[in-house]
Amino acid sequence: MLRKILLGTALVLTACGGSEEETPSMDVAMPGEEPTTTAPTEASTSQPTASEAEIATTWEGADLVASDFVGVEMTEEGALLTRLDEADAPSTGLTGGAHVPYALSETKNLSGFTLRVSVEAKAAGGAPGSFGAAYSTNKKGNSGWYFYEAGQDFETFSFDFTIPYGDSENTSYIGVAPDAGSELIVKQISVEAVQPE
Repeated sequence: MLRKILLGTALVLTACGGSEEETPSMDVAMPGEEPTTTAPTEASTSQPTASEAEIATTWEGADLVASDFVGVEMTEEGALLTRLDEADAPSTGLTGGAHVPYALSETKNLSGFTLRVSVEAKAAGGAPGSFGAAYSTNKKGNSGWYFYEAGQDFETFSFDFTIPYGDSENTSYIGVAPDAGSELIVKQISVEAVQPE
């Protein structure tokens, strides 16, 4: 009988445009037990919260993994990235760029932290080159692509992204993708926690 009532309530909520996120969740009680109600909160997570020291991570260009959109070749200066496909590369999942895995999110909660992602790079060849960089949680959101113009000297390009609240035991990814016709040399990628502006 309790299941029929819960199913009927769910159908009424759906018909009225309600959603489970707008109402407290209720555990189904076994006979003789009292149901418990827990409202979702920004802090709910099954993972311990990361510390700023744990968040700070640096990867070398050699750590970049190629994708279907971007090839990676090692040079003395770093990873040479070449665009393989002119289609729009996604900023979700692994990203469509050459990427590095950020495994801290598998074991620690990063919700609410503002991360500064930095890419030290320069254009390859004789002309400036444009590229994009993105952070993907691989589950609960991504930064979208941030676009930059790289010159002939190494320079650090950075953007900030605040991690959405919620559970995520997935590896996050940082992707870098040169525009079609551009080549890029990436020396280093880093992440650090910063205070939101």
